[in-house]
Amino acid sequence: MTDLFRQLDPAASYRDREDLDDAATAQLTAILNSPRTRSGSSRAWLLPAAAVAGIAVMVVALLGVWSVLRPPLAAAQPVALPVLTVVTAPGANLPELARAAQARIGPVSALPVHYLSWDLNTSIDGRTTNSVIVMVDHQLSANTNGATHERSVVASVSFPNEANRNAWDSDPTTKPGQVLSDETLDPGSDMFAGQSPPIDPAGLKAFLARAHLIDQYGPGELFVAITDLAQTRSLSGQQTAAVLRLLAATAGVRVLGKVTDRAGQPGIAVVADGDFTGLPTRYVLIFDPTTGRLNASEQWLTASAGKLGISVPASISYRQWRY
Repeated sequence: MTDLFRQLDPAASYRDREDLDDAATAQLTAILNSPRTRSGSSRAWLLPAAAVAGIAVMVVALLGVWSVLRPPLAAAQPVALPVLTVVTAPGANLPELARAAQARIGPVSALPVHYLSWDLNTSIDGRTTNSVIVMVDHQLSANTNGATHERSVVASVSFPNEANRNAWDSDPTTKPGQVLSDETLDPGSDMFAGQSPPIDPAGLKAFLARAHLIDQYGPGELFVAITDLAQTRSLSGQQTAAVLRLLAATAGVRVLGKVTDRAGQPGIAVVADGDFTGLPTRYVLIFDPTTGRLNASEQWLTASAGKLGISVPASISYRQWRY
């Protein structure tokens, strides 16, 4: 991405910097020498939603300009996961799942949390789009002082072809077994400031909206917020029921049907569509049909992959919780 910025920089040929003050010179140097930017980072959920959306819009706009300056990319390759097969589920409804959650999930502590994340990571270098699929094992637990300890390790890495493997070979963060984080977090350092989620739908929405622009970006952003919340703490039965009741009361949210998730578990897929990232995306939450527990979260590209170089429909991200 740095190369793209350099070639689109209208001041790239300007070498006389005597008219620039020290601050401007430092900023320009930082931009031109910044590391390559990737999408789909396993830590992307820590960014504020507004920042993520802003970055996505900027990247998509730049790629649109760049597409007229370079030859087309090679034919799209099926490098992402296929979307899940959905079976119509007559009678499945969110209020029923909420009642099951409240009755069958006890009052649990905020920790531990254990989930796997899978993300399609891409880099654009000159005229080439390279992809790598990274699965990370995340575990959050409480240490003896009650503080949260986070450990994230690369579980597996796969590539669509040998050229992509060679392009990513020098990146130390894409090696199986690589420790991405192993640290004790400061109290309240997560985006929800360590606070307990409310157990009423209206209060829960206001709580989630502190870190996510739900009213601005729509129900897809609500799905992102719920996913982020579940990555920071286990939810009690009452909190899970509040999530389900909030989804039931939100326009644009619907029950898609029965699915078998990536771990082979039966589930009920609840979805919302949005394009606030620049690409038509289906946001998916998968709940256990018996207990109402949130088992998985996915994002599917439905109509276009832009310049990512993959065929659609495809899943570009998922989270699978382990209980």
